[in-house]
Amino acid sequence: ASPDSEIPFFKNILSDIGDDQSISLSLSTYSGQINSIKRMVDECMEGTLILIDEIISGTNPHYGAALARGVLEEFASRGGKCLVTTHYPELKKLASEDSRFINASVVFDPDTLRPMYRLRAGIPGMSFTFEIAEMLNLPGKIISRAKNIAGSDELSMEAMIDKIQRYETELMEEKARIAEIKKRLDEEISENADLQQKLKMKIK
Repeated sequence: ASPDSEIPFFKNILSDIGDDQSISLSLSTYSGQINSIKRMVDECMEGTLILIDEIISGTNPHYGAALARGVLEEFASRGGKCLVTTHYPELKKLASEDSRFINASVVFDPDTLRPMYRLRAGIPGMSFTFEIAEMLNLPGKIISRAKNIAGSDELSMEAMIDKIQRYETELMEEKARIAEIKKRLDEEISENADLQQKLKMKIK
């Protein structure tokens, strides 16, 4: 975090991180999270911070994404501030349809898939589903078949996000180079000013 970062005071902090499934209580991953989210909805009010990792998992992805959106909209209407992680593409679209929400993602090097430990606001992240599978040596035939099943629309969105990420990385690198050049120029200007001052003193 930058030195001038600020965070408001929260009256209440609610979180659902990890897996709440329980064999003894006959709770699946989905059931366990629904129990947690119901409690959060009941307790959510103005000044509440809500943290959820992989919201609504362990069920039909299409219905899960729809239910997750409904939950997030309810939190927002109650005045809660949410930080939620997800791989649902439907939720990644939410920020463009509702001004109360904003996308953010952690940056990965697109070539090595290593984390760069930088948070980027405004742009959803990629799941790198097929890239990670390839890196872990899943047979190419399976990956090719999966890409065909996934369809062109979903892959096009991932490709667009990848292109934006690459452009942003290039811009950040260019910005760093410009900053370094500016620093050197400022140093040279300062040195020249000192030399001019010394020459003036000698002339006098």
